[in-house]
Amino acid sequence: MRNRRFRSITAGAGLAVLLLSLVLATPSRAAEPAFPPGSRIGLVPPTGMVISDAFAGFADPEKNAAILIATLPAAAYSQLDKTLDTEELRKQGITLEKREPMRLDAGKGFLLTGRQVAGKERYRKWLLVLASGDITALVSVQVPESDTAYPNNIVRTALATLAVRQKVPEQEQLGLLPFTVGDLAGFRVDAVLPGRALVLSAAAAETPKDTSKESEEAPKEPKEAKDSKEAPKDTSKEAPKEPKDAKDSKDGPKETSKEESKAPKEAKDSKEAAKDSSKEAAARSFDARLLIAAAPGGPAEADDRGSFARTSFAEIGGIRDVRITMSEPLRIGGQSGYQTMAEAKDARSGADLMVVQWLRFGSGGFLQMTGIARADAWTSTLSRLRAVRDSVQPK
Repeated sequence: MRNRRFRSITAGAGLAVLLLSLVLATPSRAAEPAFPPGSRIGLVPPTGMVISDAFAGFADPEKNAAILIATLPAAAYSQLDKTLDTEELRKQGITLEKREPMRLDAGKGFLLTGRQVAGKERYRKWLLVLASGDITALVSVQVPESDTAYPNNIVRTALATLAVRQKVPEQEQLGLLPFTVGDLAGFRVDAVLPGRALVLSAAAAETPKDTSKESEEAPKEPKEAKDSKEAPKDTSKEAPKEPKDAKDSKDGPKETSKEESKAPKEAKDSKEAAKDSSKEAAARSFDARLLIAAAPGGPAEADDRGSFARTSFAEIGGIRDVRITMSEPLRIGGQSGYQTMAEAKDARSGADLMVVQWLRFGSGGFLQMTGIARADAWTSTLSRLRAVRDSVQPK
């Protein structure tokens, strides 16, 4: 009986030892890189830092420590490699202590370490420049000189986890806008300016030529589009200024100038028109596009909306030989708006185009929606543009 009990105890102990050895032999799973909203660049931040809601990067507000991330074009790497020298950094209040090459899974580049004086504050500074495929990653780390929570080895460990994703998920991009789009109507997301604007596009193959005989004049629509309960407001927030060495990314938010507050300019073509001598071939290669932008301001008086719409329309780029065919007030989403429609030609190819601009006025701001498409596909494209327009709602 005693022997049987002993064998039972030893068998149980042996099983426990086996399970413990399996647990110890299992490698711990490394933390996954975190990506600031809208950024292709991410990393595993040091403990204590979280994704900032004010700029692209990570922050520890209590300790005044931050990691700022900028996405630059691939060509920027060679420029930074030449210009980020001791003298240039000194102009920005940075004393360079060391420069060393860096090779990570995401790419190769160099790391600068030193100290920076900004006003009465003194910081320890790390600046990583990395070439990664079609972009250059610029990561700036600043920690108060007196702080001990983020020593050199901790910062370097975080920088070593830098990762670059191929693209930002579409829904994540749309989430950065001050408005929602309920129906893309077959358009694809071409570009997002966080807090400001969205560019949608449709390739020529996605914009079939109209074969039915249509009137040259655009189909009429009811003056009242779908109602909206809330007026569009300018909800974009200006992020805190980054250190001078972290230059703005082309994908990042840009400061709103006075001219931009009147009407955001039309985004440039994302593809070159086919090099064909015939205008018909050029027209077939032209993309349909839609720019939706939120801007502060707008006309103070209702009587000024017509002239405001004309000024805004005149700032649309990429077109010439414009002939206005329609200019009238239009209720959009239950709010005051203005519709302008015109015939035009593509500034490069000379292809026949149709252009529409819708302005939707709200409290403290307005929405500008500008659609451009080939004239021979206008009827079908216009219905899709209207579907997107009517689905836009301010947040």
